[in-house]
Amino acid sequence: MKTCGRIIAVLFLLSMAAVLLSGCQYQPLLELGSLIAGESYPDAESYKTGAFSYHADEVTAVEVYWSTGAVELIESDSPELSVRESGVVLPEEAAMHSFLEDGILKIRFCESGVMVIVHPNNKRLTLELPENIDLSVYTTSAPVEAAALDQNSVLISARSGRTELGRVNAGSVSLSSSSGSICAGSIETQSLECNTFFGLVQIDDLQVETANLDTGSGGVELMLSSVSRLNIHTSSGQTVLGLPRYGAEVSYTTESSTPQKCS
Repeated sequence: MKTCGRIIAVLFLLSMAAVLLSGCQYQPLLELGSLIAGESYPDAESYKTGAFSYHADEVTAVEVYWSTGAVELIESDSPELSVRESGVVLPEEAAMHSFLEDGILKIRFCESGVMVIVHPNNKRLTLELPENIDLSVYTTSAPVEAAALDQNSVLISARSGRTELGRVNAGSVSLSSSSGSICAGSIETQSLECNTFFGLVQIDDLQVETANLDTGSGGVELMLSSVSRLNIHTSSGQTVLGLPRYGAEVSYTTESSTPQKCS
């Protein structure tokens, strides 16, 4: 019993040391959540901390790198746009960091290379965007949400968070997830790339020139309004297609059969 008590005491002291080294105080530990390792990134000394606003005409591209919480994208035609995160005031190293250079706005989860303890409720990013830019969002476990995106290009890469989009209109669209679902109300684009390992891909209205979809064990559900070329590969997921009114020729291959065609 004494040995067990010593082990517990040592583990407690180690956890306290980790908190202190991260720059967070012990008191918030009761309400804060996961220990997050912030990625190291270049030009870290140039980044600013906390919520901010920017002029829409200064930005041609936005890149978001986020770990936990959520990312909400809101399009606006306002000349001045805001970026903020929810929750309590966080220590500087745990707060959002941003850097604008040569028209590219980069938004980071926290300070470069630090370990922070944060609760997801305190790291919900709300980002106002102008239209017709190049948008890239990379997340670890944070869901991504957007009611509408009218952009030059859209890239959303989520490791385990879901992606929920309303209407998307862009020259090119790339959506990927390891274990989260990808759902969209409508997508109109020249080129669509969509990849998941675990997770459903569902698009209620797809208008596309060329689309490539690849899933591991996730299903695919598509309603096709207009499509010139569509390639779908799944390992064990079910595929459901709603064909355009004018019909389409569909070729498919299963693991134990030769290619088939139907109209």
